[in-house]
Amino acid sequence: MDRVRELESAEGKAINDAKAQLAFEVTRLVHGEAEAQRCLDGAKKAFGGGDVTGDSIPSASLAAADLEGEGAGLLSLMVGAKLASSNGEARRLVQGGGVRIGDAVVKDIARKVTAGDVTEGYVLLRVGKKKLFRYDVS
Repeated sequence: MDRVRELESAEGKAINDAKAQLAFEVTRLVHGEAEAQRCLDGAKKAFGGGDVTGDSIPSASLAAADLEGEGAGLLSLMVGAKLASSNGEARRLVQGGGVRIGDAVVKDIARKVTAGDVTEGYVLLRVGKKKLFRYDVS
């Protein structure tokens, strides 16, 4: 209980560390040590700028042929990935500057995802700070 009180008083960067520690402990209690460690590793990879190719990132396959020519519509890909519930919501997210392909912010609602957006065999879509989706291109 002393550790919980210590974490409650955290400020600044330490509050994020406290949230991660608490999330780990709750996951450990509910799902076990191995699952808690898997989740922690996945979160570090996803949000710590690390490898995003593991099972911790939601993903789907995307045919390379879909990215040739004009490419695939970003808004449709966002809806298909459940990063937005509709094209309208996806449009608003793009217009608000909250969407990135890889690390590049997207401002154009007519943006197409093309073969040029593929990095190491995948296209990574990000919405805000915490929503990610990986399209594995084959």
